[in-house]
Amino acid sequence: MKTNCRLLLVALACLAAFACDREEEELPGTLYGVVTDKATGEPIRSAGVELSPVGSKTITGTEGQFEFTELTPGQYTLLVTKTGYLDYASSTIEVKPAQTAQSDVQMELLPPALKVVDDNRQEISALDFGAAEDDVARSFNIFNDGVETLEWQLTKTAEWIAQVSKTEGELKAGATQALIVTIDRSKLAEGANTTTMHITSNSGSKQLTVNATNGTVLATLNTLDVSDVKRTSAMLHGEILTDGDPKYSERGFVYGTSSMPTVDNAMQKLTVTLTDKKTFSATATGLTSGQTYYVRAYAVNAGKTAYSTNEVSFTPDMALPIVATRAVSDKSVSMGMASLNGTITDAGDPAYTERGFVYGTMHNPTVDSDTKAVVSGGGTGDYNINLSGLVMGTVYYVRAYATNERGTAYGEEVTLDMNAVMPDVVTGKVDIKETSAVFNGTITEVGDPAYTERGFVYGTMLIPMLDNGATKAVADGTIPGAFNAEVTDVIEMETYRVRAYAISPAGVEYGEIEQFIFVVPESVIYLGFPTFEHGGQTYRVYPDLGGSFTWSQANTLCENLTYAGYDDWMLPTSDVLMTMYLNKDDIGGFVEETYWSSTYGRNYYGTLYYYVNFSTGVLDRVYGSDGSYRVRPVRLER
Repeated sequence: MKTNCRLLLVALACLAAFACDREEEELPGTLYGVVTDKATGEPIRSAGVELSPVGSKTITGTEGQFEFTELTPGQYTLLVTKTGYLDYASSTIEVKPAQTAQSDVQMELLPPALKVVDDNRQEISALDFGAAEDDVARSFNIFNDGVETLEWQLTKTAEWIAQVSKTEGELKAGATQALIVTIDRSKLAEGANTTTMHITSNSGSKQLTVNATNGTVLATLNTLDVSDVKRTSAMLHGEILTDGDPKYSERGFVYGTSSMPTVDNAMQKLTVTLTDKKTFSATATGLTSGQTYYVRAYAVNAGKTAYSTNEVSFTPDMALPIVATRAVSDKSVSMGMASLNGTITDAGDPAYTERGFVYGTMHNPTVDSDTKAVVSGGGTGDYNINLSGLVMGTVYYVRAYATNERGTAYGEEVTLDMNAVMPDVVTGKVDIKETSAVFNGTITEVGDPAYTERGFVYGTMLIPMLDNGATKAVADGTIPGAFNAEVTDVIEMETYRVRAYAISPAGVEYGEIEQFIFVVPESVIYLGFPTFEHGGQTYRVYPDLGGSFTWSQANTLCENLTYAGYDDWMLPTSDVLMTMYLNKDDIGGFVEETYWSSTYGRNYYGTLYYYVNFSTGVLDRVYGSDGSYRVRPVRLER
């Protein structure tokens, strides 16, 4: 029997030990470290630190420190980044239960960088001198995009590169060295010439290709469609595809009655004034009606003539006027009136003898079958007529027209809709005040006929309307623009729906539905939070968070706090917390217990966290973050 008792006691002891081991294994651990410059040993602040595989991120403090808490025991790696430094990836770090692992980081500065750039600091790889005889000098720049001084040298081998303004030197970080390359065209071989200049430095090298051409390259052209063809004239069009080398000094057209005309056999050559535009035009006159003509664009480079590979043919004849129908204006549905508008851009050949508008209830009205409104006058330009007697609820189709000997030309069809136009109503956002709600709306169009009443309907139903029991709030005015109404019969925490409306003779038009809950805004409550002065700056105090927390919990709660649109709440420093103690009666809301500050330090034994006892006013510190104290977040008023 005694033996059995001993065995039972041993089993119970093993179970207890096993339970303790399991409990310890489940306790979280901490990872701490300091990031420094490898060359100087100085701490690096504001470096980004990412912990994998959990993906947690933080940045280093003023002393280069970082910390990750509440970590599940296991293996982790760090990725540390900082502008101007090489990225640092750590080896595997073991975090043990209830222990703090330390992994300090040393980062190296990025090496200096050599770039070859233009005047806009865009990297380039070539200088192109082309074929122009007077093009003998080009410039480029060497740019030090690194953080240390750059030593560089330039070498060239081509005999036709006569000079480079500078072939070696030093560049401080961020500095630029301008260089000028001069070539001797008399030493160029026939055709294209290419060479490479090499730029070496203590941070790599670059190559710059130099091109130059000895010879003439003809321009390339395209002949475009002919326009404005009349009985004795036409408008010719062409475009330059490439300028040639040297650039063309003359351009224009050749045309005649034979295909593929040239300057030697053309009936006529038209030279066009040079501009920077690639397209060009000229008018051919003195043409014979009914005769077919052929035209090509041409250009001259260094005395040599280039032609377009294509040609365009055309036959002069009588031409219809060119008419455009413009949008209807000054429409009044209620008065049955509207203005019809048109434009004559070309009077035709021969010129038109009548112009005006045709309109009817069928598409594409004509002068033969629909209502015609003649407008006196001639020549080109805009013209219009005011119509009356239009019937409400009718849709008309309108075309401008002009008639000459050849026939009648019409503009595009436009629609004249005499249906009533409802007002355009927009529901705006609801402004919540302490004891009321302000509805906002906008009338962007008054409608035709114009609206006679505007306002808002609201209630707890899904779709508030004038005729379903919703409350109506009328707003003065019958003009376009913003309007509002303030109501006080709203109940806190009740969900409402509101929409703007406008009533016209044609009916009621509503805006979109806005839903809101009547809750006093955080911004209003925020302004009631107490403030105090410290160091010439104003701080606003958040209410006591309630209960007691470790320092890590308190710091995290403040960092994650967002209220009244502000996310910069924080634990007060020890100096600020002492000022709060001295003004505790004016601030209010304190209990006579201990409050955490954000201030901490380190010595040989570990990390020290500072607090203030609001019973005694004593500023003291505690090792580790095991202490559990109260929290009052603050934010600095900007």
